[in-house]
Amino acid sequence: MEYQEQQPPPPQYVSEVNLAALLPEAVVDLPTFLKLRMDPSDNTFLLETSYELLSKAPERLSLFRQGLATGDYIALKHLAHREKGSASTLGFNRLANAMLRFEYASYLVIYQFIQPDAQQFSTLYYTIEREYSVLRDYLQKLFASQAHPAH
Repeated sequence: MEYQEQQPPPPQYVSEVNLAALLPEAVVDLPTFLKLRMDPSDNTFLLETSYELLSKAPERLSLFRQGLATGDYIALKHLAHREKGSASTLGFNRLANAMLRFEYASYLVIYQFIQPDAQQFSTLYYTIEREYSVLRDYLQKLFASQAHPAH
C-alpha cells in the first residue's frame, strides 16, 4: 500500500466541537507566554520564569513519586493543583492539562468516587514527566540564541 499524506477535512466539516481534535495541542500558548514580557524586545523575564519552573521539575517529580509510594492523595492533589496554576499562568497548556488530570484523579480517590489504580496514576505521572521534557526541549529551541539566566 502506498503512503498518502493525510489531508485536512474540508472546511464544512470543521466546527468548534471537533477543531480541538484536528489540531494538536500547542506545547506553549505563545500569545499568553509572550504577553508576560514588560518589554516586547526583552525575553529575560520569560527565560527566568521558564528556567525556574523547569529547574524545579526534578524535585516536583520526586514529590509525585513519594506521594504515589505512600498513597498520600491529598498531598498529590495539592501538588498537582499548584503546578497546574504555575504552568497555566505561563501558557504551558499541555503541562497544565496533565496536572489537571492528575489533580482530578486524586480528587476522585480522596472522595472515594474511585479506588486508587496504580496503573492509572503511573500513566498520569509519566505523562507529566514527558510534558516537562517536551516543554524543556521546546523552550530550548525557542530561546536557542539566548543564554540561560544565572542560577
